[in-house]
Amino acid sequence: MLLRPPVSPAIEGMPDGDSKFVAEKEITAAQDALLSGKMGVCGIHLNKAMQTTMGK
Repeated sequence: MLLRPPVSPAIEGMPDGDSKFVAEKEITAAQDALLSGKMGVCGIHLNKAMQTTMGK
């Protein structure tokens, strides 16, 4: 059974839409990279998630 990872409060507060979906995907990708020991890749995904939450 797959569990949804905990999401940042900044993402939870976002209105539903493409930006929120992308941010959630980036957080999940960052967690996968972290568990695989790929710290650089993890940082890239966290940066992308942060940029998504900043708005356009």
